[in-house]
Amino acid sequence: MLKILKTVAVIAITVITLASCSGPKELDAVKVKALTEKESSEYTPADIDFCIDQIEIFANATKGMTKEEAQEYVKTLSKEQQEAVLTVTLIVGAAQMGDALTPDQLERLAKLEAESK
Repeated sequence: MLKILKTVAVIAITVITLASCSGPKELDAVKVKALTEKESSEYTPADIDFCIDQIEIFANATKGMTKEEAQEYVKTLSKEQQEAVLTVTLIVGAAQMGDALTPDQLERLAKLEAESK
């Protein structure tokens, strides 16, 4: 459990400092909320890809921000968008811990982590 929490924390911190997506996109809090209706065992690769897309959208929005600036930015999001950021981070973190990510998804996450450093 502690390992999962540490991984989720690393992903959350990474999400705040990442910058890898281009184009005018917004978080889809409605679709993220719909994912919470599913059991984790029901997530498809497309669901996980969507979650990684959402992480990339958030990363793009916080591009160039310090950790503190990104935290302030989060406060400007609606409650639903804040929950969406947390939810996709948890879903992807759990999928990663459960070895449920495809090679392409692992590559995308590795790229996001590398760009955050």
